Amino acid sequence: MGWCRSAVGAAAGAEGVSVMPCDHCRPRSADGSAAERSVVMTQGPETETLREEMAYIGHKSLTALPMFGLFKKAYDFQKCATTLGLTYNNLITLEGDIDSDFDWSELRSRTLVIAYMLRKGCLERLDKHQWPMHTGISIPNIATSGLTIATAYGMVYMKLSRCAVTLSIESEVEEVLEGGPMYSQIDREVPQPVKKAVE
Repeated sequence: MGWCRSAVGAAAGAEGVSVMPCDHCRPRSADGSAAERSVVMTQGPETETLREEMAYIGHKSLTALPMFGLFKKAYDFQKCATTLGLTYNNLITLEGDIDSDFDWSELRSRTLVIAYMLRKGCLERLDKHQWPMHTGISIPNIATSGLTIATAYGMVYMKLSRCAVTLSIESEVEEVLEGGPMYSQIDREVPQPVKKAVE
Protein backbone atom coordinates (compact mmCIF):
# COMPACT_ATOMS: atom_id res chain seq x y z
CA MET A 1 0.00 0.00 0.00
CA GLY A 2 2.62 2.49 -1.13
CA TRP A 3 0.26 5.40 -1.70
CA CYS A 4 -0.94 5.14 1.91
CA ARG A 5 2.44 6.25 3.14
CA SER A 6 2.75 9.00 0.55
CA ALA A 7 -0.57 10.34 1.78
CA VAL A 8 0.84 10.51 5.28
CA GLY A 9 3.60 12.73 3.99
CA ALA A 10 1.07 15.01 2.31
CA ALA A 11 -0.92 15.29 5.51
CA ALA A 12 2.14 16.07 7.56
CA GLY A 13 2.92 18.98 5.29
CA ALA A 14 -0.65 20.28 5.30
CA GLU A 15 -0.72 21.65 8.83
CA GLY A 16 0.00 25.35 8.98
CA VAL A 17 0.05 25.73 5.19
CA SER A 18 -2.32 28.16 3.52
CA VAL A 19 -4.34 26.23 0.94
CA MET A 20 -6.86 27.83 -1.39
CA PRO A 21 -10.26 26.12 -1.24
CA CYS A 22 -10.98 23.94 -4.25
CA ASP A 23 -13.85 24.54 -6.71
CA HIS A 24 -17.18 23.10 -5.62
CA CYS A 25 -18.78 20.71 -8.04
CA ARG A 26 -22.05 19.35 -6.71
CA PRO A 27 -23.69 16.44 -8.57
CA ARG A 28 -27.08 17.09 -10.14
CA SER A 29 -30.12 14.84 -9.76
CA ALA A 30 -32.31 13.69 -12.66
CA ASP A 31 -34.53 16.79 -12.51
CA GLY A 32 -31.52 19.09 -12.61
CA SER A 33 -31.66 20.12 -8.95
CA ALA A 34 -28.57 20.08 -6.77
CA ALA A 35 -28.04 16.82 -4.94
CA GLU A 36 -27.42 17.03 -1.21
CA ARG A 37 -23.86 15.79 -1.02
CA SER A 38 -20.83 17.00 0.89
CA VAL A 39 -18.54 16.15 -2.03
CA VAL A 40 -15.98 18.66 -3.25
CA MET A 41 -13.71 17.98 -6.22
CA THR A 42 -10.85 20.08 -7.52
CA GLN A 43 -10.86 21.58 -11.00
CA GLY A 44 -9.42 19.18 -13.54
CA PRO A 45 -10.24 16.29 -15.90
CA GLU A 46 -11.96 14.29 -13.16
CA THR A 47 -14.19 17.23 -12.29
CA GLU A 48 -15.06 18.00 -15.90
CA THR A 49 -15.97 14.37 -16.56
CA LEU A 50 -18.31 14.29 -13.58
CA ARG A 51 -19.88 17.62 -14.56
CA GLU A 52 -20.48 16.43 -18.11
CA GLU A 53 -22.01 13.16 -16.93
CA MET A 54 -24.32 14.93 -14.48
CA ALA A 55 -25.37 17.52 -17.10
CA TYR A 56 -26.11 14.69 -19.51
CA ILE A 57 -28.61 13.26 -17.04
CA GLY A 58 -30.55 16.53 -17.02
CA HIS A 59 -31.59 16.43 -20.68
CA LYS A 60 -31.49 12.83 -21.93
CA SER A 61 -34.00 10.03 -21.61
CA LEU A 62 -33.42 8.18 -18.33
CA THR A 63 -34.01 4.84 -20.03
CA ALA A 64 -31.00 5.44 -22.29
CA LEU A 65 -28.46 6.08 -19.48
CA PRO A 66 -26.16 3.87 -17.41
CA MET A 67 -27.71 5.58 -14.37
CA PHE A 68 -26.70 3.08 -11.73
CA GLY A 69 -23.00 3.22 -12.52
CA LEU A 70 -22.94 7.02 -12.53
CA PHE A 71 -24.73 7.48 -9.24
CA LYS A 72 -22.84 4.59 -7.67
CA LYS A 73 -19.57 6.39 -8.39
CA ALA A 74 -20.89 9.60 -6.78
CA TYR A 75 -22.24 7.58 -3.85
CA ASP A 76 -18.90 5.85 -3.36
CA PHE A 77 -17.04 9.17 -3.32
CA GLN A 78 -19.45 10.51 -0.70
CA LYS A 79 -19.15 7.31 1.34
CA CYS A 80 -15.36 7.51 1.20
CA ALA A 81 -15.56 11.03 2.68
CA THR A 82 -18.07 9.90 5.32
CA THR A 83 -15.85 6.99 6.33
CA LEU A 84 -12.80 9.22 6.73
CA GLY A 85 -14.78 11.60 8.95
CA LEU A 86 -16.25 8.76 11.00
CA THR A 87 -12.95 7.00 11.60
CA TYR A 88 -11.27 10.31 12.45
CA ASN A 89 -13.85 10.97 15.18
CA ASN A 90 -13.58 7.41 16.49
CA LEU A 91 -9.81 7.74 16.69
CA ILE A 92 -10.06 10.95 18.72
CA THR A 93 -12.20 9.08 21.25
CA LEU A 94 -9.86 6.09 21.16
CA GLU A 95 -6.81 8.28 21.85
CA GLY A 96 -8.49 9.66 24.96
CA ASP A 97 -9.37 6.18 26.20
CA ILE A 98 -5.82 4.96 25.62
CA ASP A 99 -4.56 7.86 27.76
CA SER A 100 -7.07 6.84 30.44
CA ASP A 101 -5.65 3.30 30.60
CA PHE A 102 -8.74 1.44 29.43
CA ASP A 103 -8.60 -2.37 29.14
CA TRP A 104 -5.93 -3.29 26.56
CA SER A 105 -8.01 -6.05 24.98
CA GLU A 106 -10.94 -3.70 24.41
CA LEU A 107 -8.69 -0.99 23.00
CA ARG A 108 -7.05 -3.50 20.65
CA SER A 109 -10.45 -4.66 19.35
CA ARG A 110 -11.65 -1.11 18.80
CA THR A 111 -8.47 -0.16 16.95
CA LEU A 112 -8.77 -3.15 14.62
CA VAL A 113 -12.42 -2.40 13.92
CA ILE A 114 -11.52 1.19 13.02
CA ALA A 115 -8.84 -0.15 10.66
CA TYR A 116 -11.48 -2.47 9.17
CA MET A 117 -13.87 0.45 8.65
CA LEU A 118 -11.12 2.48 6.96
CA ARG A 119 -10.34 -0.41 4.62
CA LYS A 120 -13.94 -1.26 3.74
CA GLY A 121 -15.37 2.24 3.53
CA CYS A 122 -12.45 4.11 1.97
CA LEU A 123 -9.50 2.08 0.67
CA GLU A 124 -11.57 -0.42 -1.29
CA ARG A 125 -13.40 2.44 -3.02
CA LEU A 126 -10.13 4.21 -3.79
CA ASP A 127 -8.78 1.00 -5.30
CA LYS A 128 -11.96 0.52 -7.32
CA HIS A 129 -12.32 4.01 -8.80
CA GLN A 130 -8.67 5.15 -8.84
CA TRP A 131 -9.49 8.77 -8.04
CA PRO A 132 -6.35 10.94 -8.13
CA MET A 133 -5.09 11.45 -4.59
CA HIS A 134 -4.96 15.22 -5.14
CA THR A 135 -8.73 15.31 -5.71
CA GLY A 136 -10.43 17.73 -3.32
CA ILE A 137 -12.80 16.29 -0.73
CA SER A 138 -15.08 17.86 1.88
CA ILE A 139 -14.90 16.46 5.44
CA PRO A 140 -15.88 19.32 7.78
CA ASN A 141 -14.95 17.54 11.01
CA ILE A 142 -11.36 17.15 9.76
CA ALA A 143 -10.91 20.54 8.06
CA THR A 144 -13.27 23.21 6.72
CA SER A 145 -11.39 23.68 3.44
CA GLY A 146 -8.33 22.73 1.43
CA LEU A 147 -8.53 18.96 1.95
CA THR A 148 -7.52 16.41 -0.68
CA ILE A 149 -8.01 12.67 -0.48
CA ALA A 150 -4.29 12.33 0.27
CA THR A 151 -4.23 14.79 3.18
CA ALA A 152 -7.50 13.54 4.68
CA TYR A 153 -6.43 9.89 4.50
CA GLY A 154 -2.98 10.76 5.80
CA MET A 155 -4.39 12.50 8.87
CA VAL A 156 -6.58 9.50 9.69
CA TYR A 157 -3.76 7.06 9.02
CA MET A 158 -1.35 8.93 11.29
CA LYS A 159 -3.83 8.83 14.18
CA LEU A 160 -4.47 5.14 13.60
CA SER A 161 -0.74 4.41 13.45
CA ARG A 162 -0.07 6.24 16.73
CA CYS A 163 -2.77 4.19 18.47
CA ALA A 164 -1.36 0.98 16.99
CA VAL A 165 2.16 1.82 18.15
CA THR A 166 0.96 2.66 21.66
CA LEU A 167 -0.88 -0.67 21.86
CA SER A 168 1.94 -2.60 20.10
CA ILE A 169 -0.38 -3.93 17.39
CA GLU A 170 1.18 -2.29 14.34
CA SER A 171 1.42 -5.50 12.30
CA GLU A 172 -2.20 -6.42 13.01
CA VAL A 173 -3.46 -3.02 11.93
CA GLU A 174 -1.41 -3.18 8.72
CA GLU A 175 -2.78 -6.66 8.01
CA VAL A 176 -6.33 -5.33 8.29
CA LEU A 177 -5.57 -2.32 6.07
CA GLU A 178 -4.02 -4.64 3.49
CA GLY A 179 -7.17 -6.82 3.46
CA GLY A 180 -5.43 -9.87 4.94
CA PRO A 181 -6.87 -12.80 6.94
CA MET A 182 -7.58 -10.64 10.00
CA TYR A 183 -9.65 -8.29 7.83
CA SER A 184 -11.72 -11.25 6.63
CA GLN A 185 -12.20 -12.45 10.20
CA ILE A 186 -13.43 -9.03 11.36
CA ASP A 187 -15.72 -8.83 8.33
CA ARG A 188 -17.40 -12.06 9.45
CA GLU A 189 -17.71 -11.06 13.11
CA VAL A 190 -18.32 -7.29 13.15
CA PRO A 191 -21.87 -6.21 14.10
CA GLN A 192 -24.08 -5.31 11.14
CA PRO A 193 -24.57 -1.66 12.20
CA VAL A 194 -20.79 -1.14 11.99
CA LYS A 195 -20.63 -2.78 8.57
CA LYS A 196 -23.61 -0.81 7.25
CA ALA A 197 -22.05 2.46 8.39
CA VAL A 198 -19.29 2.08 5.79
CA GLU A 199 -20.98 0.06 3.05
